[in-house]
Amino acid sequence: MKTLKNFWIVLVLFGINTSVAQEKTNIIYERLEKLPVFSIDYFNHANSDFEIDSGSGEIKMNEFRTSLQFAPALKKGKTFLLNKIEYTLFNYEADFGMSNLNSEKSFHAIEYTLGVIHKLPKDWRAIVSVTPMLSSDFEESISSDDFLFQASALAIKRSSPNFEYGFGLAYTIRFGNPLLLPILRMTYKKNNWTTLISLPSYVSQYYNFNENTIVGLKAAIFGNAFNATFGEGIYNADVNRVAYSRITVGPEFQIKLFKDLYLNASSGVSVRNILEVQDSDLNTIGNFDIDNKFFFNVGLKILK
Repeated sequence: MKTLKNFWIVLVLFGINTSVAQEKTNIIYERLEKLPVFSIDYFNHANSDFEIDSGSGEIKMNEFRTSLQFAPALKKGKTFLLNKIEYTLFNYEADFGMSNLNSEKSFHAIEYTLGVIHKLPKDWRAIVSVTPMLSSDFEESISSDDFLFQASALAIKRSSPNFEYGFGLAYTIRFGNPLLLPILRMTYKKNNWTTLISLPSYVSQYYNFNENTIVGLKAAIFGNAFNATFGEGIYNADVNRVAYSRITVGPEFQIKLFKDLYLNASSGVSVRNILEVQDSDLNTIGNFDIDNKFFFNVGLKILK
């Protein structure tokens, strides 16, 4: 299952900043952000303890994500067709004290985002998107439970050369249950400083040493939900879905390697780490509140 930017969709949509021409002055604004055409990231979360009613346990998680997106023009300078394909692999290795949840488990999510970006009068633009996804451990034949859906609508205004803001709504089930969430967005760039805010997805502040190197601090929330199959045990056939979420806080670094290829890295603390097991009615039948833990992330991206 998935979240807003979709959470991730929203992030993508937020990253698309087409050059804007003011109707009265004919001023052309430079884009405040570059579009990530391709990205690949690996997240590793250190071993962490947790407490549950039946005792205690230990878990280690890691994630792999890759995406490809492009937005060809339907009407030059006016309307664009947003396309994004994303794949996520989530693994946990754990000792829960429960035979059917122990050892290693892998989940996969494949999603496709289709959206329209349309320029409106007075430097506004609208972005509407839908995201069907296939999210499962794929240990049984594909069924309707493996298919999930997200959608979002966003309006963004470029109010000056250094500032833009936006707002909207997103429907998501990335955190385990259907949610309708408001979106608040702001980008401010002045001299060497860049502020990016996309609530409730992330808040970040960066310093640009030059056009090739930036450092900053970022807090971000992310989660996924997957259709799941487990063997006989405490939960038996009641288990239908596994959802996890976490908030990461820490420094981030990006440097240009070659032409449009960039290396990004981050580390810090992962907090509010939740792994939740649900039944077929999406009721929680197991909730593991995992201790705060160290994480690191390394990735590559192509920015245009």
